[in-house]
Amino acid sequence: MPKISLITTIYNRDRYLAQAINSVLNQTYQDFELILFDDGSTDQSIAIAEFYAQRDNRIKLIKSPHLGRIPALIKASELTGGDYVGVLDSDDWISANALAEAVKVLDNKPSAGVVYTNCVYTDIAGNILVARKQNQIPYSRDRLLIDFIIFHLRIYRRSLFEQVGGYDGTLLHAEDYDLALKLSEISQAEFIPNANYYYRQHPESTGSCNRIEQIYWTKKVIERSLLRTGDQRKIQVYLSAPARFKLD
Repeated sequence: MPKISLITTIYNRDRYLAQAINSVLNQTYQDFELILFDDGSTDQSIAIAEFYAQRDNRIKLIKSPHLGRIPALIKASELTGGDYVGVLDSDDWISANALAEAVKVLDNKPSAGVVYTNCVYTDIAGNILVARKQNQIPYSRDRLLIDFIIFHLRIYRRSLFEQVGGYDGTLLHAEDYDLALKLSEISQAEFIPNANYYYRQHPESTGSCNRIEQIYWTKKVIERSLLRTGDQRKIQVYLSAPARFKLD
């Protein structure tokens, strides 16, 4: 079995997919598998994925009718075999040392359930815009409850990923935040300061769509985490741009 499994769910991303896949194949750390889960694409995404899968047996391609983002993530995660599991969105890419640095931390720090790196935003053409400042905030469970500081790239310890039930299929949004909160209840997080993830901003990206729905589900997963841990505080939402959360 590979040391690390990366999941890439795909839905009509032929414009960006090759760059995402190549960034994995060009890693300095090579003991990985890449799960390409095509979620019913109608463009050339499947053809691109097939091209790479036929040339590298570490790539597993699954073709599915359209399920939606979270069901696709759940199905793909069930197919992983690595000790560590991570997600690369099909319109983003990672630096050449991303996997090597994540594996080194997880191998040497058994208390860590997740490692996360710094991240830079890019425009639609891939030009770097700015580093994500939230990632540089010192990690704490309390801070995570009001701010999703564990952004990309996140690599999870598989045993703990399974222990907390992986992705929650009852959610419509905020599945990554929910998973990070569940892991924070039973383990520590470790931050890698290097900007190993390139997050592409464009009108069709998840972060650019469904703002009110995202806020609603973010509040919901925070409330669930408070309930699981017996925390009596209440979460307040301030609908600024971006939205802010506060515990009372």
